Amino acid sequence: ASRTISTLGIGGGVGLGAVGASVTIVTASGNTEATVGAVAFGAGGSVGGVTVTADDPLTATALAINVAAGLGAGLGAAVAVVTVSGTTLATFGGTGTISGGVAVWALGNHTADADTFQVTSGAFAAGVIVAKATNGRTTEARISSSANFSSTGHVHVKADATNVASATTPGGSVGGLAISVMIPIAIVSGATRAQLQGTISGSTQVTVEALGTNEATADAKVFSIAIGGLSG
Repeated sequence: ASRTISTLGIGGGVGLGAVGASVTIVTASGNTEATVGAVAFGAGGSVGGVTVTADDPLTATALAINVAAGLGAGLGAAVAVVTVSGTTLATFGGTGTISGGVAVWALGNHTADADTFQVTSGAFAAGVIVAKATNGRTTEARISSSANFSSTGHVHVKADATNVASATTPGGSVGGLAISVMIPIAIVSGATRAQLQGTISGSTQVTVEALGTNEATADAKVFSIAIGGLSG
């Protein structure tokens, strides 16, 4: 399964006193599973190999843009929240004799990206910007406890995942008194897991590997032009 989910929120206000807000939220969940259960192999003829693969590229993006321009006061808020969860799972629980290799692979490339941009202006200008990206998706490959087989080839259990969470909050305020608050939050918490259970009575080689690349980036960029100002 390959999924790309994106949202765009645009808000603003103009006037003597201007108030504007933009909020956008993305939630990407659900599981991607490839499973071979307690199936008997080799009873009615030879099986040249078994491959079980769950492959799940997933990108979720939220962008919130807001502009509030007032002569007296300009107040604004921009909020972007992205949450990625669920599991990418490949499992094998077969029995019997397999005339070849057994590959059980779970592959995941998961990205949560929350971005905002905001400008407020006025004699009193204040803006709050929040971007939160949470990537909690799990990638797992497993030969389960029901498995009991022999193989004439390589038995390979592999979980390979790249998990990225990125949050950016550029923006600022222009006014006599300007206040800007930027809060970027990026969290990666999903597991990458490979498991071998059950019984393998014969094979040329057994490999169990879990390869995880995790990256969380939170970036705040602020400008403030004012007689008196506060930013952070």
